[in-house]
Amino acid sequence: MFKLFICVVASGLLGSCASVDGTADIVPIGQDTYMVASAGSFFTVSGGEVKAQLFQEANRFCRSKGKNLMPVTSSSRDAAPYTYASAELQFRCLANGDPGLKRPTMMNQPDVTIQMQK
Repeated sequence: MFKLFICVVASGLLGSCASVDGTADIVPIGQDTYMVASAGSFFTVSGGEVKAQLFQEANRFCRSKGKNLMPVTSSSRDAAPYTYASAELQFRCLANGDPGLKRPTMMNQPDVTIQMQK
């Protein structure tokens, strides 16, 4: 029983190394458009917390290019049994004066899409 306890604690500590710490990969997915996704640590329960960290990282990325962050879509999922909290952010890095740079109107991506057919 003690060995099982040690294994659980060790896996929890190793899992905490997967936290968002400014090292998530930002991937280009189009002209001036990027995606970043990450899972939280073993101790992160809120997908919103992971999403907030991704927004900070995306903002730093755009600022390093001398541009402004313009969110496109985002999604997050809270932790559940056997699942880490996670989030994804798609965004654009736009220059001042770009017509695409406006007040964001974010909408959550649905977990389920229902398609009606005739």
